[in-house]
Amino acid sequence: MNLLRLCLAISLLMLCACGDITLVNTPEGEGDDPGECSDESDNDLDGLWDCNDPDCAGSPDCAGDDDDSTGDDDDSTGDDDDSTGDDDDSAGDDDDSAGDDDDSAGDDDDSAGDDDDSTGDDDDSTGDDDDSVLVSDLSYDTPGEYSFSPPAGVNSVTVSMWGGGGAGGNQIASTGGGAAFAQATIPVTGGETLTVLVAEGGDSVGDGGGASYLLRGSTRLLVAAGGGGGGSDGCSGCKEGGRGGAGGATQGQDGQNLLTVPPPSPPNPPAYCNSATGGSGASQSQGGSGGTVTGTAANQCSGQPGTTDGGGTATGVNGNCNTGTGANLWESGGGQANGGGGGGGSGYFGGGGAGFIWTYCSGGGAGGSSWSDPGNSNSILEGGNWQTQGNPAQAQGSGLGGAVFSATTGSGGNGRIEVTW
Repeated sequence: MNLLRLCLAISLLMLCACGDITLVNTPEGEGDDPGECSDESDNDLDGLWDCNDPDCAGSPDCAGDDDDSTGDDDDSTGDDDDSTGDDDDSAGDDDDSAGDDDDSAGDDDDSAGDDDDSTGDDDDSTGDDDDSVLVSDLSYDTPGEYSFSPPAGVNSVTVSMWGGGGAGGNQIASTGGGAAFAQATIPVTGGETLTVLVAEGGDSVGDGGGASYLLRGSTRLLVAAGGGGGGSDGCSGCKEGGRGGAGGATQGQDGQNLLTVPPPSPPNPPAYCNSATGGSGASQSQGGSGGTVTGTAANQCSGQPGTTDGGGTATGVNGNCNTGTGANLWESGGGQANGGGGGGGSGYFGGGGAGFIWTYCSGGGAGGSSWSDPGNSNSILEGGNWQTQGNPAQAQGSGLGGAVFSATTGSGGNGRIEVTW
């Protein structure tokens, strides 16, 4: 028995010794040493190696492509991520809430996209095809005749307009006259047709400017007068003066006379063209009278008076006076180069044309008068002053009188009409 006990004791001692050896020789965990998670070896002899071994979890060597938490196929942050990736159901390209086909904010978004029913191009409330909010502004700045109809439910429109500026002449300082400005609120019936005539600025040497109109049928509801044209001589600038008068409110501005310039010699104006007076401005009851001329030269012509809707002419050759067509309604006209007078501007009544001697000298054409129908409210009529148009701060160049005429300058500014309801 004692021998048996001795043998058992020896066996236990040997087993403990063997166990100690096993513990000492047991490999460390995979990845305990640098590089073990990428050396393609099973360093801890557990049948798993590199990134397949859980001991390598968190190693920088294992933050690779197929990582279920951070890789490209990561279900939380990768390219196919269900929350933020390209196919993400909440924020990706096909995202039902914010992507290209997003029903709330994408290109086909029903609330804010291109076909958005509230703010897009086909927006039913504020867009081009808006069926509920009325169009608020119409603007016309190309000379000619146009018509418009206020929508149903509109009972008044506010119209602002400038007439056409007169063209410059070729005498020294013979600028064209600026146009008048007119504004009023006009009672209307929704659906009725109204007509606007946008004034033409003086286009040729000395032409008076056309007027701008608002018409109901043939009834003039609002008129902004045109300016008169500048005078011309036959020596292209050796005479001075003859500025066109501006379109007026109730009274057009007179055209300027040919100026008398003190010596030295030769006297200006010389005896052959002693004087040439400008046309007279129109009133709201009659056209302006034509200017006159005195001197020793032949081929003298007085300017023609203005008429309803028309400026007086200052044209003629070889003593045959009044051969041209004056400014009429929205169209400019009435002037002449080479010793022709400035034409009168059109308006409710037109300004008078200037007196002139063909090939020698001329005065300036006069401005027309403006008008607002008594049934209008909040009416404003503002005349210009020489080359400057009425209400210049808002004119944006409309109705400005032309500079002294040359190959590149001299035309008067076209009119403009704006309609608001």
